[in-house]
Amino acid sequence: MSERPSGIVVCINNRFTASRPSCALGGSEAIADALEQGLLERGLPLTVERLHCLGECAKGPNLRLTPGGRFFHHTKLADVPAILDEIENILKGG
Repeated sequence: MSERPSGIVVCINNRFTASRPSCALGGSEAIADALEQGLLERGLPLTVERLHCLGECAKGPNLRLTPGGRFFHHTKLADVPAILDEIENILKGG
């Protein structure tokens, strides 16, 4: 990634049927809330934006660092601390 991330986009799309995967059915709202809380607690200068589709429904819940950064697929609430660690590392130039 050439630019430092300034935000995290979290897909919160809900298709309302178990036969069609969606990020919301996988808990993306709770993930977005946990990311916001974790960013605040760690003093990281990123925002969380909830978006209604990242085009990767079968791989959800999906997140993406913005601008133009890494995707996180099949994200679970338990993954949030590791994602925040990775963001801290990127911001430190690692």
